[in-house]
Amino acid sequence: INLTEDDFDWATGQLMERAGRHSSNRLVSLLEGGYDLQGLAFSVAAHVGRLMKG
Repeated sequence: INLTEDDFDWATGQLMERAGRHSSNRLVSLLEGGYDLQGLAFSVAAHVGRLMKG
């Protein structure tokens, strides 16, 4: 799978929308590591950034 930080941002937004509809905006978030540390840093930043935007 060749995901970009934009993909992580989009996926997080989709999960947040569903959490809003089905669980009173509650969302558990887990990210696991990888071998590409730069890619991991970008994906985590995109994920957390979307969570912070709300």
